Amino acid sequence: MNKKAQSSLEYITTYGWALILFIAVAAVIFFVLSPDTGEVRFRSDSTKFLVRGSDSDEGGFKVDIINATGRPITIDSITSPDFGVSSPQTGTTIPSGGTITITGTFPSGNIGGGSFTICYTGQEPGCVEITTGPNPTPKECPNSICAEGENCPADASACPEPSVCLAATCTNGCGTTPIAEGEEDREGDNQCHDNLGCDTAPCACNGMGACDSPASVCGNGVCEAGEDSSNCNEDCPIMLSSCGDPPGGWQPYTNYALGKDLTMEVGREEPCFEINQDGVTLNGMRRHISGPYTGTQPAAIIKLAKPSGKINDFLIQNCRIFGGQYGIFVDNPGDNIQVIGIHIEGCEKSGIYIDGGSNHRIGGNSVYFGNIPILVSGTNIRISSNVACATPGHTDISFSGSASPDSGNNRCRRCIGGSPVCEEGETCTYTCTYP
Repeated sequence: MNKKAQSSLEYITTYGWALILFIAVAAVIFFVLSPDTGEVRFRSDSTKFLVRGSDSDEGGFKVDIINATGRPITIDSITSPDFGVSSPQTGTTIPSGGTITITGTFPSGNIGGGSFTICYTGQEPGCVEITTGPNPTPKECPNSICAEGENCPADASACPEPSVCLAATCTNGCGTTPIAEGEEDREGDNQCHDNLGCDTAPCACNGMGACDSPASVCGNGVCEAGEDSSNCNEDCPIMLSSCGDPPGGWQPYTNYALGKDLTMEVGREEPCFEINQDGVTLNGMRRHISGPYTGTQPAAIIKLAKPSGKINDFLIQNCRIFGGQYGIFVDNPGDNIQVIGIHIEGCEKSGIYIDGGSNHRIGGNSVYFGNIPILVSGTNIRISSNVACATPGHTDISFSGSASPDSGNNRCRRCIGGSPVCEEGETCTYTCTYP
C-alpha cells in the first residue's frame, strides 16, 4: 500500500465517527425544533353529528360527518374562528344517516387546533361544534373503551346510542353505520317505532338511517297507512254506503261517515238511519241523503231513539238532507245533541226537531220549507247562525227554554220572495212567523 492510500484510510478512521455523530445530532435537533406537520384529527362531542373520518395536510383538511339526528336536516351555516371552510354549501339537505364532507384550509403557518360550528334546520334545529383533537395513540382492542380514532368493533357498545336505525361501530372512534335495509332496530331507547318511525314495533329500517315508513299519528285528522276504524276510529270512521244499520249495528261512541250519496227507495217508511246508541258521530262528508218529496214519506230521514232512556252525545255535521216528514228527529233527547252545518230542504214538518234535554248545539244550519223548519227546546241551548224559511203561514224557528250566552245571529227568510218579517234583535229573536 502506498503512503497516499494509507494516509486516506487513517483520515477516515480518525474523523469518520465524528462525522456520523454530527449528522445524528443535527437530525435530532431538526425533528425537535421543526413544527409538527402531522395529520390533524377532528372530533364531535355531540351524538347528533358523528365524525366518520378526517384527513389533513399543509394545504387543508377534509372531514366526513354523519347526520345522526334521526331526521333529515338542512345546513344553515358553517362558521369557524380558526379555519377557512369552503364546503358544503348552505341549503344542502342531508338525509338521516347521510354523510356530509366538510373541506377547509388552515391559516398560513398554522395547522394546529381549532373548531368549526355547523348550524342546521329541521324538525329539531340546532348547532354542533366540531373540534380538533390529538393524534390517536394505539389502543388495546378490546378494552371496553372506544377511544377517538380507534377501530375496534368489539368496543362499539361503549359508544353513546346513535339515532334510530344507526348502529355504533367504533370505527374512527364512535362512528356509526346505517342498519341494513329490512333489518330491525331494537336497541336502547331509539327503537324504530312510535314517534320515531312507524306505527307498531318492530319496524324495519330502510338502509339509510331511518325507519321504513313515517309514523302514523292517531288523532291528526288523517287516516294514514296502518290506521283503520279498529285502531284509530277517530281518524278512520266506519263508512256507510247504504241506509239501515251498519254491519254489527250502531256502536256507542263511534265515528261514522257517509261513503256516498244515498237515495231512499220510494215507499220506504223507515228512516234511512235509526241510531240507538249514545256517543255516535256522523260526518256527512258533504254528501246527501234524499227521501221522496211526494207520496208516502218516511217519518224521518235520520232518527235518534234508544229502546229505553234518553239519548246523549250525538253529533251530525256536513250533510245535506232532502224530503221526509222530519230531517233529523230526536226522540227523548238527553244531553249534548249537536247539529252543525246541515242543509235541509223539503221536510213536511221540521228539518231539525229536538224537544227537550240540555246543552245542545244547533249552529250553521240552513233549513228550507216545513211547518217549523227548526224546533228546539231545552236548557242551556246554543242556537246560532242558522237560517230558516218556513212554508208560508208557518213558524221559521221555534225555540223555548234557556239559551247559552253565545247564542244569536239566527235569521228567518221568506222562501218565496220578499223580506223577512223579523230578524234577530227584534221582538221575535228566536221565533219568526209570517202573517
